[in-house]
Amino acid sequence: MSVASAERLAPLQSEGRSAARSIPPVRPRRGASRRSGWKPVLLGLLIPVAVVVLWWLATSYGWINRALLASPAEVGEAFAIRLADGTLLEYIGASLLRALGGLIASILIGGTLGIIAGLSKIGHHLLDGPMTALKAVPFPALIPLLLIWFGIGEPIRIAVIVLAAAFPIYLNTVGGITSIDPKLRELSVVRGVAGWRFLWQVVVPGALPQFLVGFRLAIIISMLALVFAEDIAADSGLGYLLFRAQQFSQTDVIILVAILYAVLGLIISALVTLLERVLLPWRKAFNR
Repeated sequence: MSVASAERLAPLQSEGRSAARSIPPVRPRRGASRRSGWKPVLLGLLIPVAVVVLWWLATSYGWINRALLASPAEVGEAFAIRLADGTLLEYIGASLLRALGGLIASILIGGTLGIIAGLSKIGHHLLDGPMTALKAVPFPALIPLLLIWFGIGEPIRIAVIVLAAAFPIYLNTVGGITSIDPKLRELSVVRGVAGWRFLWQVVVPGALPQFLVGFRLAIIISMLALVFAEDIAADSGLGYLLFRAQQFSQTDVIILVAILYAVLGLIISALVTLLERVLLPWRKAFNR
């Protein structure tokens, strides 16, 4: 661009900048923001409501035998009966305590091994192969061995959850540490940040997003493992209620337990999302 052209364009550019500054920012109306906030909720409820309506129609008009599939009213009655006698809350509490104990143990074991394998090449060569091989074995196949080791009781139920949920924690911890920018490590050496300071100030913030992905997967897997764990001579828990209903062909109770698992999964997922927003505030701009 020539000097003369630049001189001719300069007044136009200054006028454009002043006009842009004079235009007030467009702010969404309160009603519009509220409507846009309710839209994802309504869309999320669309398919569950449609399924319940079809389920009610199928059982009410005899399209499906009620001996094979209980009606929504029968499921609601089963919920009311077990809520009134206190067994439902007792079983939910027992399952949540087992899942929580297994998750804490999974974080301690999987996170510790993941840090070792992520920070040390020797640790990676020592641990990655055995952990991958162990994950390739379906955890229900190891339950008979766990029965021999732990016997019948709460320890074996926690062990089943750990066996299933520790690997996602381990894998995502390793992935989070190895994905840290090498320049940050070099800068830490230059600034003299080492030992626990390096672990807390560099490794933890860098690996935290990937670790939370593994934590979310571990929660899902722990709920699956909980069903198997509570089938091992348990006298409480949602899994115990499920298998007892299976023995007596109580489809209303089976559906009730499935719905409770789904609701608990949604609640836990919402809590993890809240935790991510608290621990990772810089990612709010990417949330939809």
